[in-house]
Amino acid sequence: MATLASTCVVGLVASGEFIAGRDPVIPITKEKLLVYLYEKGVHGQAIPPGSAFADDLQALFRAKKGKWLPSFATYEPYIQIIGSNYSIEIQDYLVLVKVAIFKRIQRRIVSPMTNDEFHRVEHAVARVIYE
Repeated sequence: MATLASTCVVGLVASGEFIAGRDPVIPITKEKLLVYLYEKGVHGQAIPPGSAFADDLQALFRAKKGKWLPSFATYEPYIQIIGSNYSIEIQDYLVLVKVAIFKRIQRRIVSPMTNDEFHRVEHAVARVIYE
């Protein structure tokens, strides 16, 4: 899965802290996720820990190793995945990870998405919501 390379890499660890030179490490496969699709209204589904969907999402994050940049912008998500202290927001051209460090402080990192990456996630989300 090819994406744009970055020169400035910021990462986060499960505790929610950003550490230079690290990729996101969040417990996607270890906890219940809430998945929302914003298409002709809002459609949502709870996903149990260890699901095939979580595995697919984790594979996307592995493919994006070293391709994360800090972000100060907000985006309106098409797909939103909510975990315990983080949110993954996906548009057709990017994936944004927001982590709550304290009650009111958020850290954000972003990585561009290819059309192929986006369509894989979109189909996985449609499967869990509509089937």
